[in-house]
Amino acid sequence: MTRLMRLALAILFVLGSVGCGAAVKLAAALDPARLPSWPRGVPTPSPWLRWGLPGPLTPFVPPSPAPSPTATSTPAPPTPTPTRTPFPTATAVPSLEQLRAQPIPSTRVLGHGIQLPQGFKIDVFAQGVKSASYMAYSPDGVLFVSQPEQGTITALRDRSGKGQAESSAAYAGGLTQPTGLAFFGGYLYVAEAQQVIRFRYTPGEMHASTAPEVVVHDLPAGGSNPTHAIGFGPDQKLYVTIPATCNACREADPRRATIMRYEPDGSHEEVFAQGLRDAEGLLWYPNSPNPLATNSSRRRMGEDLPPDTIELVAPHSNFGWPFCHAGDIVDPDLGWPNACDGVPHPFVQLPAHTTPRGLCAYQGTQFPAEYYGSIFVALSGSWERKVPTGYEIVRLKLQNGQVAAVEHFASGWLVQEQAWGRPVDVIQAGDGSLLVSDDWAGAIYRIHYQP
Repeated sequence: MTRLMRLALAILFVLGSVGCGAAVKLAAALDPARLPSWPRGVPTPSPWLRWGLPGPLTPFVPPSPAPSPTATSTPAPPTPTPTRTPFPTATAVPSLEQLRAQPIPSTRVLGHGIQLPQGFKIDVFAQGVKSASYMAYSPDGVLFVSQPEQGTITALRDRSGKGQAESSAAYAGGLTQPTGLAFFGGYLYVAEAQQVIRFRYTPGEMHASTAPEVVVHDLPAGGSNPTHAIGFGPDQKLYVTIPATCNACREADPRRATIMRYEPDGSHEEVFAQGLRDAEGLLWYPNSPNPLATNSSRRRMGEDLPPDTIELVAPHSNFGWPFCHAGDIVDPDLGWPNACDGVPHPFVQLPAHTTPRGLCAYQGTQFPAEYYGSIFVALSGSWERKVPTGYEIVRLKLQNGQVAAVEHFASGWLVQEQAWGRPVDVIQAGDGSLLVSDDWAGAIYRIHYQP
């Protein structure tokens, strides 16, 4: 055999090996058996959940002694965690049948039943708030709610502390699909479809007394989702999420599928993180310099792939979209064998199509002590899955700064595969209860503990 023939055979062997490796990796990535389905009615440890290890959050503990039920707690200094500890065994997730069997008479809202753990109740805080989406509390305790379909920001006040909005007013109108809200430095920041504006806020006012100032101009236009989550980090900078325009494509605008960062006045624009197809919620966990971001993965890859995720976002991270999903799933259309190399593992993976949006860390004392430090996430639900999923609030139970289990916390917006409501955001009220916005039912609910 000539040297040339031996060289040709060697090249063919190498190419054949690479091709087989690509096929095996892609086939494994698309195997639905790798991601078990949501265990409705099966009270076993959470088999449907996979955890990544991007690094634990710093744990924090409730103050002692506990203040009165109506007081707002202040987190104690964090407990040092010098080394990463393995995940403990996940605790059992109660089935919906078990939750429905519990005698909680006051779980009916707007004519429907909401299933909650024993001792919790749900009431209507406000209704008639059409397309109620994202929420933020003003420094003086007024709840602000965005209404993208109405182009309005509504202010809701509970003066008596009875757990219901006693007065309501349109704080600002004529806006273009407002979504994310944040208070910072004496201003109310509002994300519109193509810009971020801010109003000078005067405590006590229910109507804007000044015209808005545009701080971020010319956000990318187009696409089916105009939602921008916004927030201010410990660095006192403004963070803005910008969704992709598609399931999987190469975006022309590098700001698409990112989290952008700005100074409070909108200057010094920079890409903080990229590769997040649709981040619709931001949360800075206490004592953490980096945000958690909810993310809806691409669709049209089947009923169970890829999972939706919550990511712990370090500066300049790339989470892989559109080439890689959920840390290790190569995109079948745009990916290549090593497309997921170097992509961070998610903080937590959730079932596909559940659409995680707003989230909050519980720091109150109105709930039992075991809930302190938990993360509550609004799952807005699926829109193209044959068997609908989501439409609920789930609890991320943490241990040593990592997810130990996920529990169904508030369910019932999905009845016999038909959704009558859709949770969008969740926020802690001053008395330690949780408020949940519902853009389909046009309501704000209040979840509180009353054993």
